[in-house]
Amino acid sequence: KEPYYDIGAVAIRRIIKEIDEGIVEDEDTYLPIQIIKRESTRKI
Repeated sequence: KEPYYDIGAVAIRRIIKEIDEGIVEDEDTYLPIQIIKRESTRKI
């Protein structure tokens, strides 16, 4: 699963919170993602 929408939504929520509250949070955010090996990619 490629969670582009989820990554963007979380990023925008954090930016809006930082603008509204004026506080920059120094913490990491982890999203549940899954790496899928695809046959269409070049082998390294």
